[in-house]
Amino acid sequence: MVPASCWKLMKRLKIGPERKLAAAQSELCRFVAEMMEKRGDGSVHMDEQQENRNVEIVSSYIDDPEYIDDHGKPSGFMYATLINYMFAGRDTVGTTLTWLFYNLIKHPHIMSSIRRELSPIAMHKANNSTTMVTFEPEETEPLVYVHAALFKSMRLYPPGPIERKTVMTDDVLPSGHKVRRGETILISLYSMGRMEGVWGKDCTEYRLERWVKEDGKLLYVSSYKFLAFNAGPRSCLGKHISVVQMKSIIAAIVWNFNFEMVAGYVVEPKPSVVLKMKNGLCAKILKRRIK
Repeated sequence: MVPASCWKLMKRLKIGPERKLAAAQSELCRFVAEMMEKRGDGSVHMDEQQENRNVEIVSSYIDDPEYIDDHGKPSGFMYATLINYMFAGRDTVGTTLTWLFYNLIKHPHIMSSIRRELSPIAMHKANNSTTMVTFEPEETEPLVYVHAALFKSMRLYPPGPIERKTVMTDDVLPSGHKVRRGETILISLYSMGRMEGVWGKDCTEYRLERWVKEDGKLLYVSSYKFLAFNAGPRSCLGKHISVVQMKSIIAAIVWNFNFEMVAGYVVEPKPSVVLKMKNGLCAKILKRRIK
């Protein structure tokens, strides 16, 4: 642990790790500036139909006056926001998918349900039994079992296992606990996802019925109960983007491949800011032949 006085001096002098950090920040800003310049001068073209169908992040910010400074240039806030998108999704998406495929390997009947859901879409795309099939966001958006499998996994293994909140004013929580201004509240999402009082006696089971109604439609679960993406005005800005991305990845991998755990491999969580899997997920991957 580096004392605050030391790293502040290192930052000012740009030496040691702080020098690497400054170089990385400069490279990120350069990349973001390049992307914004391309969008701004029209170097990246999309036909009208494609543009209406997809929301392109950089362009949406460039068109928003809130993110433009007094000189008509992208503000520092825009740079910070776009870089935040890049960082926030890097580890959380990978970690979420690792735990999801671990759960699917343990519950092959759920994987079969997902494949049945994907079949009508995939069969229109596949030319033969070995064709690799990918799925567009608009195709995966209505898929109930893919969505339920993802959110169920995130409840049991939230990528951000702990939420940290700072009390702004003296208050009394619904539980009756008094909190004072300046105090820190830590919320264990990992523990909360396993509380019988919140999710019922079968809270540790990987069952999709909790997210799917009897008529086959998705069951709404309040974000204040399912806190993987936070809730209220502090909800994750990239929630929709990450869910769309993950559902397309899940659909493609589940449809195109069979996978099973390596014999004798023991899965352990690695406690940290992001709930990674210690040593990763060791699994055998084989290409499926669709009959």
